[in-house]
Amino acid sequence: MGGGGGRYDDGRRGPRDGGDGPRGESMDDPPNSRLFIIGGKTLTEAEFKEAFGAYGQVERVDVKRDKGISYIKFAKTSEAADALEALNGKTIGSDPRPLKIVIASSKSAQSQNKGDVTALRLYLIIPKSLAESDLRSEFEQFGPLEYVSVVTDKVTKENRGFGYVKFFQFSHCARAFEGCDQSYRPKFADPRPSLEERRGGGFGGSSAGGSDYGGFGGRGSSGKGGTELPTTVSNPMGTCKLAIMVNPILSQEKLWKLFDIVPGLQNCEIHTGDPSGERNYGTVVYDTPKAAAYAMEKLHGFDYPLGSRVMIKFEEDGFGGRSGNGMGGGFGAGGAAMPADVKNLVSTIQHATQMLAASGYVAPDALAPMSGVIGGVGEQALDTSMCSPYVQQNIPPGPVEMASLGTPCAQRLFFVCKESREVPPPHIIKDLFSRFGNCIEAYLMKGKNCGYAKYADVSSAQRAIQVLNEQTVMGCFLKVMVADESSNKRARTD
Repeated sequence: MGGGGGRYDDGRRGPRDGGDGPRGESMDDPPNSRLFIIGGKTLTEAEFKEAFGAYGQVERVDVKRDKGISYIKFAKTSEAADALEALNGKTIGSDPRPLKIVIASSKSAQSQNKGDVTALRLYLIIPKSLAESDLRSEFEQFGPLEYVSVVTDKVTKENRGFGYVKFFQFSHCARAFEGCDQSYRPKFADPRPSLEERRGGGFGGSSAGGSDYGGFGGRGSSGKGGTELPTTVSNPMGTCKLAIMVNPILSQEKLWKLFDIVPGLQNCEIHTGDPSGERNYGTVVYDTPKAAAYAMEKLHGFDYPLGSRVMIKFEEDGFGGRSGNGMGGGFGAGGAAMPADVKNLVSTIQHATQMLAASGYVAPDALAPMSGVIGGVGEQALDTSMCSPYVQQNIPPGPVEMASLGTPCAQRLFFVCKESREVPPPHIIKDLFSRFGNCIEAYLMKGKNCGYAKYADVSSAQRAIQVLNEQTVMGCFLKVMVADESSNKRARTD
């Protein structure tokens, strides 16, 4: 075990240690038994093996510490499935950041330029006398089925001797693969092609969200030189240039590797960061407008690193240029582009206006235009899969509307975000603490990793403490407690 390896899913070739030949073939036997992991850069092989070994026999651990990725090979497919479903989005060992886990591409999938790996569908050889209902009852014992399909002749309608079953969960499909009557000769099947793909041929991959750097169309291929890049995204500007907004934790090298997934990358460069330190802005250039459109389709909104989305728009002359994807020139779900300093100013004005309205100095309808501006930023709601299991099981659904700022405060909580270089963004903090109802406001102190949440009802505040204290949210370990009003000057202004 260690950092060696032959050719891996990301398409790069490392030092040879038997990665090719018989040793390499064993990596795909049984199929889909190897996992690709983004994150855990500080973890050792022993920590990976301890955490993943709880789900089955770990045959091999390969840690690529300098790249922040790892591979874990299990003896059984079902063991890999259990580990993926249990640990994806969770933290393990001493590393505070959640892991992104997907099924690693096999060598055959790489050679065919296949993208995402989804192991939910089985191809089966079946008796010609077997009815669809019989096939369903045979496989339902392994888990709920999305569909069962017995392939028939289009003319005679007779059973052609093969069919498909599709499960909702990887673990159920893996157990069916291992536990069904082997006379069915089960094989994992690619996802059913879309209508567009069946008509004109296309790519199996549909989204970058599950990609493990397997690539969209083969690494090193040129967008000009015959590699087809089917895309539904129009590029009316005919531009090869994209403007990007990304998490500042991503280095230029990591961004280059991400955008190089799409053939034809010419340049990838980070220019500036916003004053808050929460975002970096940059430019990506491809060799053809179609490659740029394909990158927009596959990578816009990609969750990387986990909990932070890559935002992309077409660019002509600068960040104020026209947008060709209906984004209105801005990063988000509509609205004009808003620089970070302007966004912060708008947020401050909105908060001040709400305070004045609560005191009776401003009419409540004065808040509506400002709310429309803030609403154009396109902020994402809290994804509870990025929380520790206890929070996932006990946090109420949301988002929940905040109480009016003029509501009397019954109890104020103090919270600290520990063990992470980044704290959750302000809108996530509000969403998180508002889930318990009667929340007047929740905020982080400027430049600090701590903040306050005010509640109009003591029981709501106590419920927030019960669910959130000493739990993990987006890689941060939270400490939540009742604020000491006597030692805090803010208490006199509440």
